[in-house]
Amino acid sequence: MANLVIDIGNTLTKVAVFEQDDLLYAEQSPVTDAKTLLQLIEKYHIDSAILSSVRNQEEAWRAVV
Repeated sequence: MANLVIDIGNTLTKVAVFEQDDLLYAEQSPVTDAKTLLQLIEKYHIDSAILSSVRNQEEAWRAVV
């Protein structure tokens, strides 16, 4: 099983998928939508997630993760 890591910064959102010590996927962009996250969850069989945010608008992200 893989782990999803999401870091929502002021200008970029970074998303990564790890399995043990191996980085399987990494992306950074100004906006990452829920559809992309759901695709990653299905593709990599995500077991757990970490969400870090400096913004106050992470409620939508929490609903997906």
